[in-house]
Amino acid sequence: MFFDVGIFTQKNYKIRVQIMKTKLLIVLLILIVPNLVNAKTHKKVQAALDYTVPENTCKKPTKFASTKSTGTAPAQSSSGTDVFSGGGTVDNSDTDSYTIRRLEKKEKKWRKCVDKYKAGLLKDMDTLKASAQHGLTQAQADVIIGNMRSIQDVYMTPDGVLDPAMSSTTNAPAVAPKASTATQEN
Repeated sequence: MFFDVGIFTQKNYKIRVQIMKTKLLIVLLILIVPNLVNAKTHKKVQAALDYTVPENTCKKPTKFASTKSTGTAPAQSSSGTDVFSGGGTVDNSDTDSYTIRRLEKKEKKWRKCVDKYKAGLLKDMDTLKASAQHGLTQAQADVIIGNMRSIQDVYMTPDGVLDPAMSSTTNAPAVAPKASTATQEN
């Protein structure tokens, strides 16, 4: 024979080795890729996803000043010789300075409680923001932004309690579309 058989067997061996390496790489990728795709979320990200706004346990003080109606009070007439004519009611309050001070003290205590609750909401907001450093998918980011929006809605209320009518606004998109600046003339 005019060609060397050893060259072909050596080339066949190199090709076989290359094929074996490729098969091994494919098998490893098949084993590893599902783990990468279904990787567990970080515990802080999962906590941010499961977040719910805590209930405000601060009890707003009730006004305990009682009023009594004591009949009709004279009202000044706009015309005529009568200086006074009946028609209104007079409210006499039974609230003394001690009762007023007690009410003010209860309101101050309630306000401190609400401020402490709102400070906790701000800490929760920072925790939700910090969870993004662990990497988020778009769906996870949307859920966390929704949680942050609900915190903001509660925080913006004066007493820290979300009105049920306002809770429907938390489903609005994160960025509202801009209104058209063009006006139509009639």
